[in-house]
Amino acid sequence: MTQDEKQSKEIPGLKQLVGKELVGNAIIMTILVFGGWGLTFKLWGDATGIGTYLGFIACMIPFFTVIQAYIPIINKRVEFLHGKWELKDDEIESPAEPLVNTWSLLLPRALIYGFGAMLLVLAVIKLSGWQPTPILTTVIVLIVNIITTTALIKRYLPRDLLSYTAAVKNPLNQKGRPLAGYLMVEHAIPFIMLQGYINGCVANRAFHFEALKAAKSYVPSEALLPDAFIVFVLLALFQWMFSNAIARGDVHLGRIPADKLKNISGLKALGYIFGAGIIVAVVYGIILYIGDVPGLSVGMAILFKQSIIILSVICGAWIGIRWGGSREYLKMQE
Repeated sequence: MTQDEKQSKEIPGLKQLVGKELVGNAIIMTILVFGGWGLTFKLWGDATGIGTYLGFIACMIPFFTVIQAYIPIINKRVEFLHGKWELKDDEIESPAEPLVNTWSLLLPRALIYGFGAMLLVLAVIKLSGWQPTPILTTVIVLIVNIITTTALIKRYLPRDLLSYTAAVKNPLNQKGRPLAGYLMVEHAIPFIMLQGYINGCVANRAFHFEALKAAKSYVPSEALLPDAFIVFVLLALFQWMFSNAIARGDVHLGRIPADKLKNISGLKALGYIFGAGIIVAVVYGIILYIGDVPGLSVGMAILFKQSIIILSVICGAWIGIRWGGSREYLKMQE
């Protein structure tokens, strides 16, 4: 056996890849759900009301069902391009299903799984009159999320990857679509919806806590401005990561004009994000100052936060597309 043959045998196939992804998903989901438990039931004060328990379920199940089913697809596409896994002879389908937009393939199903499971859990709790504890609520969310994401990953990850690998081997040589349209449709709009949902839930809990802590009927500006900066920076960084992976996969399909993307250094990208975050916080402060208000109601604060989420996701997507697209294009030219 030659060294090349030995190395080839060490590369996992699609079936092995999916199996490892299911195990990894359970581990990651455990970390995420118990992180949410810490934020909701520990960091922001005592939470014993049934409304908080139901809100935790309503927020966590749909969001993580969608996002945890989507992330493996974009990550495994890039891993295939970089030789981290391969299709074995018995895994190749000919002809493979035509490659479709990942969001159109996954999002309707993930929403049905996520909201369907969430509504079922809420109905059981409400109709039975059961009063769950924080830890039991968290365990329920974890179990349900593992079930929904496992079902989605097992069914749609191999389907997408088979179609993607076939499309990469037989590219359409199509001209890249306009960058602005690609950014908005493939990156910004889906993630604005997802981040708006989960961060609206988080804001509702956090802003009520901040108002209560300040003994006010509104959320004071001292809480709003740091929150605006932190949320903008964190979401932009997360979106940079997501869009980097999406763009790298799409470069090989000719879906974006990668040859026109200018490279951007990591330091400059961080400068853009932190600089934009400061600008957002300063503008927010000016608006409050001009309005001569010491703070905002919880509803208005959430509305302003949604605007910040939109700006942050667009900023992170723009950086991620330039970062990943330009680098992947250079690798293709080598």
